[in-house]
Amino acid sequence: MRAWLFIWAWVLVACAAACGGGSVVNGDGGDNGDGGTSGDVDNPLTGGKLTSITVDPPNATITIVNDVVVTQKFKAVGHYADNSQKDLLTDVMWFATNPQIGKIDGSGLYTPTTDIGGTVGIRAESMGQKATAQLTVKLQYLRNSAMLGATEQNALRNASTFDGSVVWAYPYDKTSFPRGLGAPPLEWNNGLAPDVYRIHVESPTYELEDFAKVPPPSRYIWATADWTKFVDSTTGGSKLDVERWNGAQASVLVKHTWTIAPASMRGTVYYWANNTGRIMRLKGNAKTPDDFSAGKVPNGA
Repeated sequence: MRAWLFIWAWVLVACAAACGGGSVVNGDGGDNGDGGTSGDVDNPLTGGKLTSITVDPPNATITIVNDVVVTQKFKAVGHYADNSQKDLLTDVMWFATNPQIGKIDGSGLYTPTTDIGGTVGIRAESMGQKATAQLTVKLQYLRNSAMLGATEQNALRNASTFDGSVVWAYPYDKTSFPRGLGAPPLEWNNGLAPDVYRIHVESPTYELEDFAKVPPPSRYIWATADWTKFVDSTTGGSKLDVERWNGAQASVLVKHTWTIAPASMRGTVYYWANNTGRIMRLKGNAKTPDDFSAGKVPNGA
């Protein structure tokens, strides 16, 4: 029995030596390969140390037409001390500001919500390095309720001669609008029932173009969602263009510039309403004004 035990022990030792016992004796050998993850790391192709990362593209713009979602792909690029670079496909964390505009997933794919437009800061982090990019999300709405032909549409877009008969009434040029208020109706006089109008409002992050009939008394009423998305998507300058097609030619009614405040109104506005001859009051966050003159100024005074 002792002879057999000796023989088996000798066989095991011989097998260990012949079959690569280094993996047993140097069981920690895998840690030697880990040295590359200590921060010296590491383009596996060249061994260069990671010194910085960038986000590609550094600036991007996507336009969402009539709420049809368009995504934007970002990638992180690693830059190494030996001047090599490679796309980082793993070990990257992605972050995006303004979650009401959209979100970015772990692969760098950004998906907008279509709720509002705006600018978004994109950030990537990998192995202690950080990089940023900027994304602009623009909402665009194209409507043609008047069923106007393409030739007439282009004539309105390119109109440059101001209309000599229609008189613009409201709102005024260079008006500032806070968020959270009801939309101001667009009003003008002397239009005709068959007329078709191009209503066009635009900012860097929102655009609405609507070809519509607005028969007398001419008042274009915004859809609540349109106005809300416009002011919530916009900060600062915007423009309003209204053109008229009278069946034979295109003309310009107004070219206005507006300013959209980045917050809702906190105070109260008092103003004289020409159409009623009354002093009106618009309280902060109220959708409609009330008659401040009631009980103070007689009707018809």
